[in-house]
Amino acid sequence: MSHFTIKTLTARHYEVIVPRKIQDEVKKRLKNRELINRFYKKLQKLETEPSVYGKPLRKPL
Repeated sequence: MSHFTIKTLTARHYEVIVPRKIQDEVKKRLKNRELINRFYKKLQKLETEPSVYGKPLRKPL
């Protein structure tokens, strides 16, 4: 299974790239549309406010 790619756009804003393989896996495992929406909303929160919603990284990017 592929991993998410996180790119630093600015010091406090990140871009989370979800590979096609993961998108297909999410659609396959999360049958309910509401669960899929919640998953992507969490990713959007991580993109905009990583210091609030994310865990500290073990190593810098």
